Parts: sequence; C-alpha cells; structure tokens
Amino acid sequence: MAIYYVRKGGDDSNSGTSPDQAWATLSHAATQVAAGDTVYVGAGVYREKLTLQASGSNGSPIKWIADVTGEHTGDAGLVVITAWDSESGNWQARSRALDPARQTFNEFYRFSFVGGDDGGIVDDTAAEGYGEGVLFEECYVHLPYGHNVLNELPPAVQLRLGGATGPATYGFTFRRCLIWGELQFNIAENATAEVDAKIRIEDCLFLGRNYGSERGVSITRAVDDTYSAGGFTLKNCTFLSQHDGVWAQYWDASAYRLEARNCVFIGCGYAFHRSLSSGSFAVGNCRFYGCYQKGYDVDLGGNSEQVCSAFLGGLFDFPLRVALGWSPFRPWEPIWSKGITLKDPVIDNADSGYTTSSDMYDDARPGWRGYDIGAVEARARAEPETTVVRNGTYSAKLAGAGYHEVLRPVEAGSLTVSVWAYRDANYSGNPPKLQVLSIPGQADQEAAMTGGAGVWEQLSVEINPTSDGIVRIRLVSEDTSANGECYFDDLAVE
Repeated sequence: MAIYYVRKGGDDSNSGTSPDQAWATLSHAATQVAAGDTVYVGAGVYREKLTLQASGSNGSPIKWIADVTGEHTGDAGLVVITAWDSESGNWQARSRALDPARQTFNEFYRFSFVGGDDGGIVDDTAAEGYGEGVLFEECYVHLPYGHNVLNELPPAVQLRLGGATGPATYGFTFRRCLIWGELQFNIAENATAEVDAKIRIEDCLFLGRNYGSERGVSITRAVDDTYSAGGFTLKNCTFLSQHDGVWAQYWDASAYRLEARNCVFIGCGYAFHRSLSSGSFAVGNCRFYGCYQKGYDVDLGGNSEQVCSAFLGGLFDFPLRVALGWSPFRPWEPIWSKGITLKDPVIDNADSGYTTSSDMYDDARPGWRGYDIGAVEARARAEPETTVVRNGTYSAKLAGAGYHEVLRPVEAGSLTVSVWAYRDANYSGNPPKLQVLSIPGQADQEAAMTGGAGVWEQLSVEINPTSDGIVRIRLVSEDTSANGECYFDDLAVE
C-alpha cells in the first residue's frame, strides 16, 4: 500500500514516492498504482485525459486525493483535470477529463473535472460493469460554455451500465458533489434478469445550464425490449434550473426501483419525468419551488409538496463575497430567522430515516434541531435574548449548532476581543467559542469555554492587526442536543 505524489513541475521519471520526487502527470500515476495505493495531487491545472489502468479491491481501494490544502504536497489550491489546452479557445484537445474504463474500487476526492465533447467524466466502455467501488466525493464537474458542438452540450457525467451481475458492494457513488450539467446513466441491454446497480447519489447539487432538454439525473436505454438495471438512490440532493430534474426513458426496472428522498427542486420544468417507461419510482419528502410540474407519469407519494421558498443563502452569498471577500452564508443554505418569522419549509422537515449524516459542505446533520431537506443543512441563527443575560449590553441566544457574526472596524495595533458565554445543562458537543477571523496580517484566533454548565465564563483573544481593516467576530455554538441552548453577552473590543 504505497503513497505517491503528482505535482506541477514534477517529472514522470521520478520515483513518485515523495513530494520532491513527484510525478508530473496523473496518466503516468495510473500506470503505476495498485490496490490500496494513495495518490496525492498538488494544486494546478492538469491538461490531460486520465484513463484508469488498475482496479482496487473491497477494503483496499485506490485513492486519488486532490491536496487542496497543500498538507501533503506543499501545493495548496484547486486541482483541475481538464480536456482543454487553453481556456481562450473554443475547441477542446481531448474528449473527456476522466475515463474510469471499467476499473473498480477507485475513489476521487475534491477534484475539479472540466470536460470535452463527450463530457467531464465518461465511461462508455462496452465491457460489463456498474462502477463497483467507484466513488466521487466533494468533486466538481462541468463543461465550459465555449464548447464547439452543433446542438447541446453533452452530459457532464456519462456512465454506461451493463451486465447480468450487479455489484456485490455498491456501484457508482457521488457524494457532496457539484455537477454543472447532467449526470447520465446509459443502461445496456441484459437478456436474463433485472439487476440491482446500487447507484448512490447523496448531498449533491445539480446546476442547469439553461439548455432546452437538459436533465439533472437521467437514466436511458436504447430500446425497451429486455431487462433493465435499477437500484438508484438519491438522498438530500438539490436540483436547480433543469428541464427535468430526474428523467428516465425506456426504463422498466421494478424490483430495484429509483428512490428519491429529501430532495429539493428549484425552477425545473419537470422535477420527475418518466418517458416511455414503466420503471418504479419511490419519491418521498421532496420539495418543489417554481417548477412547471412536479411529476410527469410519476407517483410522488406522500409528503412531497409544491411550496413557496423563503430566501436561500445563495441569494446573499455572491454579492457579499464580491463586496467583502467573504460571506456568512453558504450557497443554497436555507435560512430561518425567528425575529421576522421567516422559515424555509425545507428546514426540520426531512425524513430522518432516509437522510445522510453530513451535508454538501461536510457539516454534520442535523445542523439545527431537525434534519433538513436538500443538499445543504441550515445552521442555527442568533436570537435576541432578554431572560438569560449578564449585563445585557449585547445578548444573544443560539439554540442548536450555528454561529452569529459581527463586523468590527479595527486599527493597526494590539486589541482584546472578549465576550461572556453561558451554556445550559442540556447543551452537549464541543463547548461554545469565540472566534476572530479575517484579521489583517494575522491568523484567525479563538477561545472556547472550559467551565461547566450554568456559569457565565469570559472568553477573550488578543489580536494584533498590522493595518486598518475589518475583522469578523464569530460567536459559535456546536450543540448537538435536541434542546440545549447557549448564550453570549457583553461583547467588547478594547
């Protein structure tokens, strides 16, 4: 079980066994790895098509890890595999960025894939397979707009499924991914029996590109005359601006159905669309905002509602990032403000029997009190507090996991930021804390409660900004209980 490194500026004649001896290309790494190996890839744009050459095994997968923090390679930043040799042209150099090539038990973490005429991730190998043990986690897949194709853009991800025997463990899995375009499964004919493909799609965000027939997730077959593959599970996904959120054509799986739970559809033509198909859908606890129709020839089951959405974090995130360089919101986070009785109907309404353990940002579920529908979990927002107070100069309550941020102008020099914190006996999890972020010329600082429940405790940090600017003072609750609360009061900067 070896560890290898790929970096910009590396050399494929190196050993690949240390950052100083890193290889230059992922394609070379693919010819060297075996079951149980890990490949750390440093930041940069890799202009190549990665075609997998080896399979891992159950319990010993081959792991491809984009080292976005620089912890392992020393190179921090995005890791992009692209089919393009230049972002200024209108024709790609390669047809795809990644071809799994029917290899099994390969796992990809935090990569960005930029595709060509076939797509970003494409496996159209004629051999049988269902992508057993192939995992994509926290990856981003898209196609550039400058694409020189005659009609519409191809799917962002295009995977062929086929064979008489399904995976023993699980098939293709997408977890916490952002897919700008279509995730398409092409099912080859199987003459003997229906197959459980065990496809899993969890906590993913699908963004439409406003092309007329584009889908979020699609299942297609060439004809409808033999057995199909089923076993598709979608949990806590968000679909935005597709013609069809989930679409199936010539698909007749009944023993192994398509199951969609706790999903959100925003601005889609049809959220679910079954065309020339008799395949079984199981849809429950989904929400639909501004969709032309919730379902076409699909029984949506109980507790799936067309509702009017409250504001989403995405509406605030972009302008704040442009103006300030940061945002207290995460894109597509549902927002709940008790002060103005504004609650997005996806909050606290997920079916906990089908939900996931963390959201698209890898934050634990539930983030507040109950589990939320969609890819992004809401966090607790601060409420004014008048009962549990110290002096009452700045009093706030957080019920559940979340935080409250305050912007404060500062001048260069030495300053002390302090606040008093209190947690009740029901609070559990990491203690409440004070964080000071975005300090000019200094790393972020924090202090956490060390005492027990029912006692006010002062938290303070010293900061030394090297220039005038604005700092973010964050009051944090990491409560995981069902009814715990914490309080902050008497915030001061001196």
